[in-house]
Formats: sequence, structure tokens, C-alpha cells
Amino acid sequence: MNIDAVQAGQQSMSGLTQNILGKDDFLRLLLIQMQHQDPLNPMDNQAMLAQMAQFSSLEQMSNLNSTLERSSTVGAFMDATRMLGKDVQVVDPSSTTDDPRTVVSRVKAVNFTAEGPVVALANGMVSRFDEILTVVDPEVTQVSN
Repeated sequence: MNIDAVQAGQQSMSGLTQNILGKDDFLRLLLIQMQHQDPLNPMDNQAMLAQMAQFSSLEQMSNLNSTLERSSTVGAFMDATRMLGKDVQVVDPSSTTDDPRTVVSRVKAVNFTAEGPVVALANGMVSRFDEILTVVDPEVTQVSN
């Protein structure tokens, strides 16, 4: 059976995400460890404090990561709304990679999707925010001409 490199990479990444433990898993492991410890040889207080500190640190890093992700998303949405009324240059989706053509059109609307902002252009095209090549303020362009 042949598996190309892309499929193999996707399969290994999906397997990796399934094997990552979250903060709830660590708390469950700690509780199970406490329930099943030897009563004649209980866990050392220092070891218990060290595990609790590691758990607290893990939770704080997880919360920080979530906050940074939300901040990044909000920043991308704010950047996208600043595009309203601007002329943008995007690659024409009907062009080929051998002969890429670009199209310039005005941003009429910004839609927010799970993948990020999407701009609706005056010419009817829809383009992802990361596909925009150039942004031009039409008022500045008219004044300089």
C-alpha cells in the first residue's frame, strides 16, 4: 500500500493531537495517584507540592495560550475591517500557477469564518484575508494621480 508523504504527515499529526494530555487529564492522574498510593508509604509532601506547582504552571500556560489565540483572532478581524472601502489586489482564482493574473477590486464586506476573515469584493469575488497581495486607499490614489 502506497502512502504519499502528505498523507503520512497528516496521519501522524492527527495521531499526535489525540495523544496530547490536557490539564483535566493531569488532574485526573494526580487524583488517581493519590487514591492508589501505598498508605504505609505515602507520597512525600515535597513531591506532592512539586506536582501541584507543575499542574498550576500548566494551567496558567494553557490559559495564556488561549488568551493569545483570542487576541490574535481579534487583531486579524480588526485588520480585516480596516480593509472596507479599500482597493485590494488579489490573485485571480481562474488564473494558473504558471501564469498568475491579479485582479484589483474594492472591498465591500468582511465576513468572519472559523478559518479567519474573508473579504467580499465589488467584482463579486470572495478572497481570504491572507490572499490579499496589496491594499490601496482609493482616496490617496485619486489625489496622487
